Amino acid sequence: MRVTKDLIIAVAPNNGAPQHVADVLTENLEQFQVNSPERLAAFVAQMAHESEFEPVRENLMYTNPVRLAQIFPSSFTVVSAMRYVGKPRAIANRAYANRLGNGSEASGDGWNYRGGGIIQITGKDNYKALSAATGIDYIKNPDLITQTEGGIVSGLWWWHGHGLNTLADFKAFSRITRVINGPALLGEADRERRWNLARAALGLK
Repeated sequence: MRVTKDLIIAVAPNNGAPQHVADVLTENLEQFQVNSPERLAAFVAQMAHESEFEPVRENLMYTNPVRLAQIFPSSFTVVSAMRYVGKPRAIANRAYANRLGNGSEASGDGWNYRGGGIIQITGKDNYKALSAATGIDYIKNPDLITQTEGGIVSGLWWWHGHGLNTLADFKAFSRITRVINGPALLGEADRERRWNLARAALGLK
C-alpha cells in the first residue's frame, strides 16, 4: 500500500519531513499487516497524536524530588530523589534497574533502553524483541529508535504485536486508544479528529 505525503500532512501537519515519513511507511506497512485503508487510517491517526511521527527518547529531566518520587514510587523516596534530580541518565538507570529485562543500576540499561520511538518502547526485553522481529539491531544501537525509519518501524511492530489491526478492521477506535493509553483515554478527541482526517484523505466513509 502506498502512503502519500498528503496523508501525513493531513494527520501530522507539524512533521518536518512528510514525504520521508510516507516513504518509510510505504516500505514497511506490509511486514506488519497494516494493509488496508482502515488499518492505515487508525495507525496514522494514533501515531500522529502520539508523536507527529517525530521519534523521541523519554525525557527524564526531573528537577523536583517530590514529582520524581510520585512518578517512580518504587525507585525513589522524596529524600533519595534529592540526589538524582537534574541527572536524567542517573534517574533512568535507577528507575528502570532490574526490570523489563534491564540489568542493575550500574549496567546503564535503564538509560540505553529508556522509552523511545514514535510510541515509547521501553526496556531491554522489548528492544530485544523488536530487534528479533525487524532485523534492526536496536540492542547494539538503541538510538536507532530516534531516527525516522527506526522509530516508525518500532511503532508498527508495537501496533501489530498488540493486535490493533484487528480492532481497526472493526473501527473500534476507542478500544485502540484504550490499549495505547489505558482507561484514561487521554487525548481521545484529538485522536478521533486525526482519524477522521485520515479517513477522509483515504476516501473512507
